Amino acid sequence: MLKTILSYVIIVIEVLGVFIITVGTLKAFIRHLQNVFTKQKYRIKNELAERVVLGLTFLMASEALGTIFVTEYKELAIIAGVIVLRIALTLSINYGIKCDNKLMVKECAVREVNE
Repeated sequence: MLKTILSYVIIVIEVLGVFIITVGTLKAFIRHLQNVFTKQKYRIKNELAERVVLGLTFLMASEALGTIFVTEYKELAIIAGVIVLRIALTLSINYGIKCDNKLMVKECAVREVNE
């Protein structure tokens, strides 16, 4: 009974993670089209990266819950590998966001000095 309920919870969490990434990607694509066809300039890179990180966090949570059902070490090693890869991806995206934000602050400071 508990195993069945937990299986459904894992599926819901995975669907939420995929949904967050999909909606974030669609929103970034719409913003990109607005950038191309209008004079508005949205910075979509950070927005998309934040949505991907959030979605990956949900997917990692579902993987962590999935370890409850592991019966063999081989399965555990595979799940651990997937979690490590997702953590590495999340950290690299977060690092990119931070660097981009720092670069944006420097660009704004340079513009203010030049104006």
